[in-house]
Amino acid sequence: MEEQTSGIDILRAVVTTDFESQTDFARAIGKPQSSVYELLSGERKKVPAEWCAKIEEATGGKVKRHQLRPDLWQETGAAQ
Repeated sequence: MEEQTSGIDILRAVVTTDFESQTDFARAIGKPQSSVYELLSGERKKVPAEWCAKIEEATGGKVKRHQLRPDLWQETGAAQ
């Protein structure tokens, strides 16, 4: 069975490679660094829906909202 990479795993990789720090990423999406830490460490189980578009924009589309919250968005980006 093929293992799927979660949106959080993709986000974690992009934050590590494309941003100086979690603080830099937090500033880019307008959220506290402590909240970003909770998300990337797994303490927070879901990305808040209102963060998804900001994350997609801040990562230049490397992390898509449907990868973060497939329960809310289809792969095309349209709300379900």
